[in-house]
Amino acid sequence: MDYRKKIKELEKEIKEKDKRIEELEKISDAFNRITEVFNEELKEADKTLKAYETLQEIILKEKIDNDKTVQAYEIVEELSNREKQEIEKFLKAQEAVNKLSFEELLHKENVLRKILEVNRNLSSILNTDILLHKILRYIIESVRAQRGIIFLKSENKLIPAIYLNFKKEDLNKNYFTYPQSQIYECVKTKESIFVVNHPIVDREEKISFMCIPLTYREKLLGVVYVDIISSTDTFSESDFSIGEIFCLQASVSLYNSILYSEIRRQNKELIKLINIKNEFINKMSEQLKAPLNHILDELRSLYKGGNLPVELRNKILSALILKVEKITNTVNKVINFVSLESSAEELFKDKIHIEELIDSILENYREEILNKNLNISVNIESECKTINGNKAIFKTILDELISNAIFYNKQGGMVTIKSSHTGEKYKFEVIDTGEGIKKEELSRIFEQFYRGQYAPALNQKGAGLGLYMVKSLVQSYGGTITVNSVEGEGSKFTVLIPAY
Repeated sequence: MDYRKKIKELEKEIKEKDKRIEELEKISDAFNRITEVFNEELKEADKTLKAYETLQEIILKEKIDNDKTVQAYEIVEELSNREKQEIEKFLKAQEAVNKLSFEELLHKENVLRKILEVNRNLSSILNTDILLHKILRYIIESVRAQRGIIFLKSENKLIPAIYLNFKKEDLNKNYFTYPQSQIYECVKTKESIFVVNHPIVDREEKISFMCIPLTYREKLLGVVYVDIISSTDTFSESDFSIGEIFCLQASVSLYNSILYSEIRRQNKELIKLINIKNEFINKMSEQLKAPLNHILDELRSLYKGGNLPVELRNKILSALILKVEKITNTVNKVINFVSLESSAEELFKDKIHIEELIDSILENYREEILNKNLNISVNIESECKTINGNKAIFKTILDELISNAIFYNKQGGMVTIKSSHTGEKYKFEVIDTGEGIKKEELSRIFEQFYRGQYAPALNQKGAGLGLYMVKSLVQSYGGTITVNSVEGEGSKFTVLIPAY
């Protein structure tokens, strides 16, 4: 009995579960139907949204088309206004022409003819000063101006080259300030400026002026300024047109004149360089010819002398070698000067032992020192015994100063050579007790090819290049050379070279 009861209970539970399953299936079917409806509604919403976006695009496109239509209308309106303005300008110009009397038209024609004739005349003038004067005078006459100035452009500066009916002090007066600013505006824009009846401070008259650029192939050559200061008279548009036409033609003549002047200047420089070269060659030939001929004569005598004693032969040969070394030294000084490349690397490439360098220079002039019985004093401070520099350059500088102190000294005189370190500079002094230098010659002794008064008297031959070379070489180091001299007592040369 218990089993049957349990079976019935289980069957009852199964039926209840089946019933619940059926209910769940019904709920699931309902949910699926709801989902399908929702999806369909979602699709409809998407279609509605796309339709809305399409509608928005259509509206936006129509708006753009409307904007384009408005812009097109505005452009047409603007073009119409421009056409109206052009027509108005044309009518005003025609009215102005109609107002001109026969005499005025004839005057304008005559002025234009005169401009063409004047410019033909100007084209033959190559002197810039004369040309500028004529240009300014003609333009003042053509436009009935009272005063005028031509400014020329030079290295980004505006320089008043010529002025008529102006006083120089007028350029600084207050009433000229306004036109001056307009002149610089004309330079900046390369366009003409025309102002009539501009008030002048503290004056009853008014100023009318033109600023017209002088240009050739877009290159600014200068500016023409003309004005009228009057309470009644002024420039007309016709005057302004005539001024522009005249300046346009005159610019060609001015350019040709400036070009011609530059060519002449370059030719003069070239001729000057050629003359310097020829003079240099002549001077060097003169300086080398005499000692070379003397050496040649002595060599011939030695060759023809037969069996000379060995001691005498060696003495003659030693003297000849010394003379050849002097000539070689002169040539080397010139070569060093001409071929010098003043780069930092070249200027400081050597370690120079100053004392040894001075000793070697003095040895080259031992014969002259003995012949004149000169006393030599050398004083080198410890800081200057070894310095950085170009040995060939320093040798040329010191050799020239020391040799001059020897050759231009008196019998039994004194030569003092000093080297010291002062601040950030090396100081070299060469002092002699010779004839000295005249006061009027002191400013010229460093000039190229200049020789002092005592050189011929002391039978000292030279090209006049020595001190010129010394100064140039000292300056290549950023240094200076000065001279103090008293005629009849001697000279002192001082060289200062930065200690790098």
